[in-house]
Amino acid sequence: MRLQHMGMVVAITALDQHAPMAVREGAAEPTGSGGIHFQVAGHAIETLGLPDDHARESARPAASEDPVVESLSRALERAERGEDEYGGICADALRLAIATRLLMARASCGDIQVREPGPAEPPKTKTGLPKWRLKRVEAYIEAHLDGPVTLADMALAAGLSRMHFASQFRIATGMPPREYLLRRRIERAQRMLLETGEPVVETALAVGFQTQAHFTTVFRRFVGDTPYRWRCANRRCH
Repeated sequence: MRLQHMGMVVAITALDQHAPMAVREGAAEPTGSGGIHFQVAGHAIETLGLPDDHARESARPAASEDPVVESLSRALERAERGEDEYGGICADALRLAIATRLLMARASCGDIQVREPGPAEPPKTKTGLPKWRLKRVEAYIEAHLDGPVTLADMALAAGLSRMHFASQFRIATGMPPREYLLRRRIERAQRMLLETGEPVVETALAVGFQTQAHFTTVFRRFVGDTPYRWRCANRRCH
């Protein structure tokens, strides 16, 4: 980019493609014609529509001098001559400010076509647990309702990590794994209360609860009544 009113050439070339949009130390250097050579990130050049070519320059006639660029340039000269320990950081910031100002000036004159960002990608839809994995988990739970079943046990049956299993299981069934497990325990307990004469405490132990009190609390949450009253209401207890 040739700035005739300032008597310099500003060459803008790409840094490494993984570098952020910043000017590295020593990136501003004199050119053969008394200009300055700036290096900015390749993605910035692409976004602004500048040619990603190390040797290519583009010219634009200037109508008037830019006092902001002149002021920044003088400050850059002072920063480069100074011996302050923060002089290098200050110089880098000034180089970036000058490069940004020049690029913005070109864009405002229509010399650079700024590309609008494309539409954002839609968020990926999370998928539920495949049916074959779900059947394996259900079979495991049914076979172990009389004992402890952990999230790790269910995830292992599905062949997934605990985090992925819990997320996919909830999508597939509409409830967390532990809630599903408790529901299955209570459903089996209901069948036992109707079909057997076992005491409530024995029923609780048979479906994996360690105490009758815990069993009663969970049973009431799912069914709306205590195990004893529910059994009486459905078996005509005397």
